[in-house]
Amino acid sequence: MTEFASNLDLHSGRVAELTLEFAETVITNVAVQTTIARLTTLAGGRERRGASDVERAALHLARHPSLQGVANLLSECSAQTGSRTYRPAVLRVCLRALTMSAANPSLSFAEAATQIREENRAVGRQLTKNAIGSTLLLKGLEADHVVVLNASDLDARNLYVAMTRGAKSVTLCARNSMLAPR
Repeated sequence: MTEFASNLDLHSGRVAELTLEFAETVITNVAVQTTIARLTTLAGGRERRGASDVERAALHLARHPSLQGVANLLSECSAQTGSRTYRPAVLRVCLRALTMSAANPSLSFAEAATQIREENRAVGRQLTKNAIGSTLLLKGLEADHVVVLNASDLDARNLYVAMTRGAKSVTLCARNSMLAPR
């Protein structure tokens, strides 16, 4: 998200494409190349069917680049039928940074994103009562009880991270009964 915030240039002519590329990293069913091709067709007036909400938002952003337009396009991508936001916290932080930056012109989008990231680091992430994730996503977090699936498939570093997440218990599940060091 901070990379997107740093690379987003509202005057580059690629703001809609960059926004769609970011959306694809946090939302399912975002077809960047297909949407860009449709935008060319729509801009040229050669469409056979009307524009979708996502396409209308992308066209508006391309014609009138703004942080609010970026936020609108991301929201439309998230709301479209058949999509699912698989990194909702990242999308929420991005939308919050866009809103902060749009409301305060002296604060760039990149600065707002960095500020929010640092606030989140200070507060820390909270786990829900039941959480499922990779060792990368759960690194630095702790739970009362941890179940490690496919433990024999993990390398030593990831197995160590997984095994050190449990405060009260750790259960290892593996295909074989003996975990052999690699």
